[in-house]
Amino acid sequence: MREAIRDKLIFIAGIILLIGGTAAISYAPRPHCDRPAKRACRVIRVVDGDTFDADCGGRRPLRVRMLRIDAPERDEYGYGMAAAALRGLAEGEEVLLQDEEPGLPRCGHYGRRLAYVRRVRDGRDLNLAMIRSGMARWYVKYGWGTRWTRYLPAEIAACALERGLWGHPLVEWTPAASLITGGVR
Repeated sequence: MREAIRDKLIFIAGIILLIGGTAAISYAPRPHCDRPAKRACRVIRVVDGDTFDADCGGRRPLRVRMLRIDAPERDEYGYGMAAAALRGLAEGEEVLLQDEEPGLPRCGHYGRRLAYVRRVRDGRDLNLAMIRSGMARWYVKYGWGTRWTRYLPAEIAACALERGLWGHPLVEWTPAASLITGGVR
């Protein structure tokens, strides 16, 4: 009987330590989230159609999640096409990371740096380029963002012209414009 109680107490203590240890890891300070993003970095690896690793002069690469766009995940149709599109636009390029408006989070809950991305050599907004090509959609789950006046018409055009993934029957995207107005595609 005492062994059973002791085993249960050890199990509960282990769970408490595990939860406490996870919380300590999850909420550990992330120095890259404290600094403003307006700096040049070189894209060293594209992860998917909206995420990449960049060399920003630190000890290790910075994982960047492009703001206000969403591309297919690894297990979704179109993942390879969207990743290839971003690779063609950004890999090996010097880019400028730009924050959203002041007061909004600089990092997402996965610890990735959230940023608008502008290619240095020609000033091209890569977030907008991904929307225009139809390889990513305008992502409004957490708000419209400061560039909605460019991103909304770009998505409407890409959807209407069935560019990129918008033209494929296996992609089940709903245009952000429909979500905003309450309409349906």
